[in-house]
Amino acid sequence: LDFLVKKASALSGDGDIIYLSANDMKDLGEKLKKALKAKVELKAGKIKGGMLIERGSYNYNLSVEALIEQYSEELEQKIGKKLNVL
Repeated sequence: LDFLVKKASALSGDGDIIYLSANDMKDLGEKLKKALKAKVELKAGKIKGGMLIERGSYNYNLSVEALIEQYSEELEQKIGKKLNVL
């Protein structure tokens, strides 16, 4: 919950829509909404975990899949530099 609150606080504003997985919506939805200062709408989305913030014409994809992909690329770069293959 701390990760979601921290990211949602930094990236969302009044009127934004935050999509959570159906399970996260049940377990964390009300807690997240109470923790945020911005007036956001929470909806259940078709993601496995994490969240997607819809902000006007731009979306922040903080789903588990997107975060794994992002950090695996960074980790791959670091390992490649350490092994002198990049």
